[in-house]
Amino acid sequence: HSTTKYMDGHAQVVGGAIVDGGRFDWTKDNKYPELTTPDENGNVLLDTAEGVLYACGSRMKLYPVSEQKTAPAVAVVGKVVTVENGEEILRNGDADIICYGRSLLCDPDIALKVEKDEPIRECLNCNKGCVDAIQGRRYISCVLNAENGHEYERVITPAENPRTIAVVGGGVAGIEAARVLAIKGHKVTVFEKTDKLYGQINIASVPPRKDEMLRICKYYDEVIKEYNINVVLNHEFTKEDAQGYDEIIVAVGATNAHPPIPGIERTVDSWDVLAGKELEGKNVEVIKISGNKLIVK
Repeated sequence: HSTTKYMDGHAQVVGGAIVDGGRFDWTKDNKYPELTTPDENGNVLLDTAEGVLYACGSRMKLYPVSEQKTAPAVAVVGKVVTVENGEEILRNGDADIICYGRSLLCDPDIALKVEKDEPIRECLNCNKGCVDAIQGRRYISCVLNAENGHEYERVITPAENPRTIAVVGGGVAGIEAARVLAIKGHKVTVFEKTDKLYGQINIASVPPRKDEMLRICKYYDEVIKEYNINVVLNHEFTKEDAQGYDEIIVAVGATNAHPPIPGIERTVDSWDVLAGKELEGKNVEVIKISGNKLIVK
């Protein structure tokens, strides 16, 4: 758990974390420790990373703030993904302050968007651009926010000459391109050859605990309505279609490779399996032969 406040050289942090150099587990003791190092106004801040329990459907094991003799200020951080989660914690009296970390890397304008009732890009908790980068001592980024770390370099400005633009491919990349184009003032149409948007997210979210990825789909559903982006499903883009647009962006995504090896005709892509395609035969044996191929015997 992170330490956000030091007072007189002692970390005043709670959450199965450090308190004055010792350990404290409130799930065992069910109470706060005596904190003896207040600030100049007599206040003490307790910082906890127990917000993750809310996302898992549990309640934090906290004494209500009102019951504390020392009346410390309690700050909660860690997977408080939505503003609704934060409001619930405050409403239940489990904390005084809601802190956002990864969520602000994903969308730094959360507070402004709440005020304006605009779509909020919610963190997937994937850790790919942020936590993994920190552990690997790499540049911090975000898989959903291309502006993160480049706020003064990547600025969306109005187009000088608005155009009519087609985006071929309705995956996450295609819809993000359409969002940026629409903000700039272009008239955008997205073409998707299947019957649903968001491409590989639809199958990547199938394995256990991966359904959190679907939050980005909810965000883009709202974005499409917000910016009046035209979407055409079940239509493969053609040369004839191209004649009606000033510019075309190709965002068709990747496909599985089929290596020339014996038995390949009896394989099923993992994409098909995740999409719910049934394996044929009474006795089916599945053998993993690479990252994305299955042999069915």
